[in-house]
Amino acid sequence: MVLFVLTGLTGRYLDVHAGFDAFDRWAYSLVVMRYHSPPLIAVADVGNPAVVAVVGVVAAALVVRRDRRRAMVCLVGPLLGGVLAEYVLKPLVDPRAGGLTFPSGHTVGIAAIVSVLALALPRHIRGAVVALGFALGIAACYAVVALGWHSPTDAVAGLAVGSGAVLVVDGALQVILAASGTSRHRR
Repeated sequence: MVLFVLTGLTGRYLDVHAGFDAFDRWAYSLVVMRYHSPPLIAVADVGNPAVVAVVGVVAAALVVRRDRRRAMVCLVGPLLGGVLAEYVLKPLVDPRAGGLTFPSGHTVGIAAIVSVLALALPRHIRGAVVALGFALGIAACYAVVALGWHSPTDAVAGLAVGSGAVLVVDGALQVILAASGTSRHRR
């Protein structure tokens, strides 16, 4: 929840204060712009809604027999991230801008995929999944910035929203199920 609040506040700050902040200026200094790079487009496309949906469904199918709550998280978490990005945060930041780029939906999707996989896969490989996911998140941020689709702040905010959505759904379902006394799950 904290990630959502911080992302929303950052978005409102950026809406009020036109131009790039110090972080954006620094990050742009590290990026080589490549507006039509097929490899960068391929990296960014990992966060497309269709890919995110397929990964969520596959992850849910893998985990449903041993942990129904986590299966539900795999389905609902990425959806929540996408809805928050597209229909809450982007219009909140600047509905007049037309571009509606904050946060990056591509990085929201990638962070949601990584978070879902980290929750769904067995514990003994979670560290590797998180490490690879971190690298993919950095690559996706670089890609959407180098392609000219987003500012660095947009890209990083997407990572916070994507991971935050999955983790909020996971925590909320855990609290709801614990309070109702229903379903104990195995990991």
